[in-house]
Amino acid sequence: MNPVLKWILTAVAALLLLVGGATVALRVLVDEERLEATLVELVNGNVDATLAIDGGVKLSLWPALALAADGVRLRTPAGAGEDFATARRLRLGVALLPLLRNELQVSELVLDRLTLNAACDANDGCNWAALAGAGKQAQASPPADVAAGAATAPMLLNIARIQVRDSTIVYTDQEAGTRYELDGLALDGEDINMDGRPFRLEGGAVLKRDAQQRELKIALASDVDADRGAGTVALASTALTLTPAAGPALVLELQATAIDLNARTLAAPALKLAASGVDLDAALNADWSQPGAATASGTLDLRKLDLPALLRALGTALPPSVNAAPLTDIALGSRFAWAGDTLTLDELKLRAGSFSGAGSVKLGLGGATRIEATISSPELDLDYFLAPPQAPPVAATAAPPAVGTPAEAQGLAALLTVDGSINARLGRLKRGKLELSDIDARLQMSRGSAQLQKLDAKLYGGTLDATGALAATTDTGSMNVSARIAGVDLAALLASTQQKQQFAGRVNGSLTLAATGADPATWKNTLSGPVQLGIDEPVLKDLSVEQVICRAAAQLNQEALTAHFAPDTHLRSFRAALDFSQGVGHIRQLNAAVPDMEMRGEGRIDLPRRKLDIQLNTRVTDDLGKLDRACRMSRKMLAIEWPVSCKGRFDEPPKKWCGIDKDDVAKLATQLATEKVQEKLMKKLGDFLNRD
Repeated sequence: MNPVLKWILTAVAALLLLVGGATVALRVLVDEERLEATLVELVNGNVDATLAIDGGVKLSLWPALALAADGVRLRTPAGAGEDFATARRLRLGVALLPLLRNELQVSELVLDRLTLNAACDANDGCNWAALAGAGKQAQASPPADVAAGAATAPMLLNIARIQVRDSTIVYTDQEAGTRYELDGLALDGEDINMDGRPFRLEGGAVLKRDAQQRELKIALASDVDADRGAGTVALASTALTLTPAAGPALVLELQATAIDLNARTLAAPALKLAASGVDLDAALNADWSQPGAATASGTLDLRKLDLPALLRALGTALPPSVNAAPLTDIALGSRFAWAGDTLTLDELKLRAGSFSGAGSVKLGLGGATRIEATISSPELDLDYFLAPPQAPPVAATAAPPAVGTPAEAQGLAALLTVDGSINARLGRLKRGKLELSDIDARLQMSRGSAQLQKLDAKLYGGTLDATGALAATTDTGSMNVSARIAGVDLAALLASTQQKQQFAGRVNGSLTLAATGADPATWKNTLSGPVQLGIDEPVLKDLSVEQVICRAAAQLNQEALTAHFAPDTHLRSFRAALDFSQGVGHIRQLNAAVPDMEMRGEGRIDLPRRKLDIQLNTRVTDDLGKLDRACRMSRKMLAIEWPVSCKGRFDEPPKKWCGIDKDDVAKLATQLATEKVQEKLMKKLGDFLNRD
């Protein structure tokens, strides 16, 4: 055999014998049962906990000096009925040569199948709080070996290698009724130290909440520079990746982040959030130096947000009534400040598609959601964000929907948890064909109600001044509104509400209305309150009231009409007052004037069934006969009231509404015939009395 090879083999064999002998000697010299008892005594004596090691403690010298414990269980507080933490195996390795110099350098920390159960009860008492408290032996003088171990405990922060595998962390909040679980937790790190030398940590887990099947995978990679003496931690490059069960990942990146543990501050000048349809840059400064008064501030630059894509990634979607197109291109810039449970956004600039706005928002994120907002925008087109409003049904026999059905409970439900106020100034607001301009509005919300304290706007060449309120319960809601309008183009207003344009003129009026129901579709069925209207230069389209009267007069005169009548009725004035109850408006006053007649009316307008039933009692002048000889009026015809009945559905033309029916014409003929007979008798009686 080669002499060199022979000496190498001899040296290796000697080394193996030495290591083996050292291992045997170590096991002979060290009492593992005593070591286990010392460890248990150290933990149980210094914290309010109970440590048990079911599988015992073993020492090994190869490949490094290490202590291994199997079946580790920790209960806190001491004597608790459930384990706070368990581990199938815990392995702690130390460097041998530094140990010979009386220095402790941890070379390895391995945790296999660690399970940590953190919980807080209904009284906000948490089971980990006992770990900070002293145990039963805290007041006694510890043994010398225990004291030495405690003195070197900070050295445990210097670990050559750390490894956590197949572990689970569970957090349960009994007061809030929530449960979070980090499953499959893995963590790897090398050269972990608190001496200011950089090291890297990598790990991951799966986050589960309550009993839901949705899972969120978490992955962390970070370059760390920690200095225990200075109390600082620097994150040179950190990436946190969140991946839902279905959908793309969301990545949070931190660059040059500095944490001062002594001052309790954090500075992250370059924070980036990226995901499917999300591109956000931010700067963050945080301060938690004052107990219970943590603060944060910085800037947000959301360059791109595709909200539908983000919601899909989170396993949800926009409501069907929302137009997704403008929400695929959202940008936002703002300064922000957070303190306690309040988030403030100042210098806010928002763009969604072609919409743009600016203002400020303050959000209260405590027990009840609160919002204080000031918003301005040159234009807000609600049709750009919402589906167009549906046209009202035209069926005359459609029964009004029942009030208080479960579907209606969703209409105003959002008001139940929102407090605060919104001040808005809009150059133009559009919904369907309804348009308002120069809007100044103030809305106050408070625990299930919303009060419109102010709404000033221009409306179709006129003005609108309104106040009102909405209220919501878990089952239904209510509405009340007071409004005044002046000089509003009536034809344009009717067109904006998808009504046929049967009327024209400039309308002035006031109303005070109330209704119950969870959404506007049901309010018309319970509407109540007074309405007063006046119309300047009123026009009733597709109906000639003169023709209606002349047609009846011609029948009484037993002649035929030959003149051509204008298709519309141009009135001199129109005034009406109605009292609504359960969606039906009862006319208590109606006065209208045409150049050759005057009308007063009574009847009702049924909003749920979209029908009207009005009786117009009309007196004419002798000028009416100038339109056609067949409708010339005798003195008695000028003295009677002509009963014009208007009945029908809103969607029908007015010429189908109004007329004098045959029975009324017959009554008029009888009345006129009786008066003629009486006139003849009185004439004969007069002639007799005047005889010589």
